[in-house]
Amino acid sequence: MDKQKILLIEDDRFIREIYTFTLQKANYKVLTAVDGQEGVALAKNNPDANLILLDVIMPNMNGVEVLQLLKAGAATQNIPVILLSNLTDEKLIDEAMKHGAYGYLVKAQIVPTQLVEKVKEMIKFHGKNKS
Repeated sequence: MDKQKILLIEDDRFIREIYTFTLQKANYKVLTAVDGQEGVALAKNNPDANLILLDVIMPNMNGVEVLQLLKAGAATQNIPVILLSNLTDEKLIDEAMKHGAYGYLVKAQIVPTQLVEKVKEMIKFHGKNKS
């Protein structure tokens, strides 16, 4: 069985490296992008991804804008997206969910191992287990 593929779009190098390491240790294949434009291109080139972890605050294009592009694209619209942020603004969370986000996690409230558990839950729930 192939490893499940996670796309991580995160501009903070430290967070990107910790999440990548932790997810790889949990036997996921992790592909990373450092901004929204790179993330959209990565998703288009990997429509078989099981999940996208998307930072909200990034240069050039924020996470909600990236989410809208992903949900509008034929190749990427069915990939579940979890937004990651330290923002707990209810309006932002509502907007993200309205645009098709699968979940919203506050980085400061979870440790990397909890992120892995959330990823497992969401992939299992979404039924995107691919072999």
